[in-house]
Amino acid sequence: MDFVEIVGFSGATLILAGFLLRRSKKYGVGTVFYLILNTLGAGVLIWYALETGAWPFVLLNVVWAFDAVRSLFVHMRHLFVK
Repeated sequence: MDFVEIVGFSGATLILAGFLLRRSKKYGVGTVFYLILNTLGAGVLIWYALETGAWPFVLLNVVWAFDAVRSLFVHMRHLFVK
């Protein structure tokens, strides 16, 4: 297993960890921890997809990361602006 594959598996693990934590009801969809896992995982997977030339996977993870970052900003705004 080379470095690129290790990075790819790491990104997938981050997203799957968030998914499993949500399924186990440990963290909800809108929690900061869940959103950070998704943002980091998608970011890592974007790099992996670019390195491997998997353009459909790039598109999927750009959308995934955008939604996670947008949700994170909305969540943080609600914490600080009341």
